[in-house]
Amino acid sequence: MTTTCASDKPENRVPVSLRIPPKIAEAVEAYASRNGVRKTDAYVHFLQLGLQPANPVSEGEGIEKLQMQMDEVLCLLRASR
Repeated sequence: MTTTCASDKPENRVPVSLRIPPKIAEAVEAYASRNGVRKTDAYVHFLQLGLQPANPVSEGEGIEKLQMQMDEVLCLLRASR
């Protein structure tokens, strides 16, 4: 869920209008329903996520992290047998 702060209060928001694909609208509305938030808050949540700076990871670091995660999954699978 989104974190709210004083600047997120409805009186501090600017009305906007946009046209988006129905599947995106349905997904955002489903998110809002599942999380008990208003549709506006759900849209703000996803806009904020999209505006966050990307965390550039070098190719080697990404592969190394993935390998560690795969090793953890394998250990869990072996332990569950």
